[in-house]
Amino acid sequence: MAKDPFKQLNIIKKVSQNGKPVVDCFRLLYKHELWLKAYLQLRPQEKCRKTLNANYLKEIEPLIENLKNGTFRSSFFNDLPGNKAGKEPPFHDLLLLETMKYILQSVYGAQRLFPTGKFRETTASREALKMIKKCFYSFTWCIKGEIFADTLNIHVLRTVLAGKINDKRFLYLLQKVLASKILEYKQAESFRLLMEHIYLLEIDQFVKAYRESKFPRKRGEGERTVQMQYVRFGREFAVGLSCTKKQAFIMQKELEAFLKDRLQIDSDKESRIFLSHLSKTIPFLGYKFCKVKKMQKKCIQGEGKFSKPVNADDRARMYKIVLLIPKRKMREFARKHGYGRLENGATLHRKKLLHKSEQEIAEIYHAELKRFAQYYSLAANFHHMDKLIYLARGSFLKTIAAKRKSTVAKTAKRLKKQKQEIVSRRAVYFERSTYGSEGGEETCCIIRQGALSPTLRSHTEQRGY
Repeated sequence: MAKDPFKQLNIIKKVSQNGKPVVDCFRLLYKHELWLKAYLQLRPQEKCRKTLNANYLKEIEPLIENLKNGTFRSSFFNDLPGNKAGKEPPFHDLLLLETMKYILQSVYGAQRLFPTGKFRETTASREALKMIKKCFYSFTWCIKGEIFADTLNIHVLRTVLAGKINDKRFLYLLQKVLASKILEYKQAESFRLLMEHIYLLEIDQFVKAYRESKFPRKRGEGERTVQMQYVRFGREFAVGLSCTKKQAFIMQKELEAFLKDRLQIDSDKESRIFLSHLSKTIPFLGYKFCKVKKMQKKCIQGEGKFSKPVNADDRARMYKIVLLIPKRKMREFARKHGYGRLENGATLHRKKLLHKSEQEIAEIYHAELKRFAQYYSLAANFHHMDKLIYLARGSFLKTIAAKRKSTVAKTAKRLKKQKQEIVSRRAVYFERSTYGSEGGEETCCIIRQGALSPTLRSHTEQRGY
């Protein structure tokens, strides 16, 4: 074993990538450097203090001695009361959990985890959506799946971990973590997501093996001739297929059988898998996507004639994948934040914001709408957000009018006269804006270049998106 634990982690990563079992994971927990990194991760405020070494050694040395002496079985993850309000798990348990996380990330290559959230504003989610937009236009069928299970099967996860790690003491620690209630706490969310990622890697391996056996890729084939593509983010996955409906249906049934037999996930209650033609809209990561035909371009050689497809690649180029904002998401967003009803345009004022200043109220509205707009910036029907902004503007004016004890018409007139900030289309799409102006001298687009240009959305508007 290397003296530097971080060099040893790189060696573990290479061994795991070669498909060999990883050993000596437990002895890595003897290294002070790993514990110091985990300590600073949990207590970043200690970096600037002069007492860091004293506090660190005081808390870490007894833990490492327990691991070396073999008394760790009664020292960690015992008698946890569960996730109760106002209580936190012991710090030494969280510290060991953070240290073990670095080792597991090297074994499974999960350096970037997929955090859960309302909009999941991560680069990885955008990469998954862009992959669908880039690769799925040449496919005919799509198998969409989503896992709803609240808790993962401990026995299956233990078997999955033992397939990669050949270290009894380290596996015993993992077993204690899974059997305890520490993963219910918010402080251990990153480790719980790592366990979930390791659990769902089995689906990735199954789909990869199925592709190699049923849809082997021939030498010299291009991207557009690939018969199968798989994309997964968190608990949602999509499989694009270029085959007959019967073949796609067989794969769907085999995937359901794999989830039930191997991962112990019930297809009726804990997961949902369905087969759909790509011409129909399919939900994925809060979006909907489908395949549409491109606008035909004129041929260079012939005047007034359109280019005709010659082979399969040319026919595939005639189509594209469009990402759409579901109407249901906008309705739920408006109802959750108290804007009103998007169906009939009825606006509401927000009583909970009346105690705040007018500037704070405007910032709250802008932050909510910008976060929503940033996540859905890839949508082809992005202009549908205008309805949501119009509803939010009415709700904002009603809230300010209720605060001033005036009417909406008088409030809007005074805000416009005073050039105060107000919820509007430009104020949401751009960083800085004032009511009644074009955004001031320093406007900065936060969505994409030219998102407000009508030429960039004319084709999608003609198709009714």
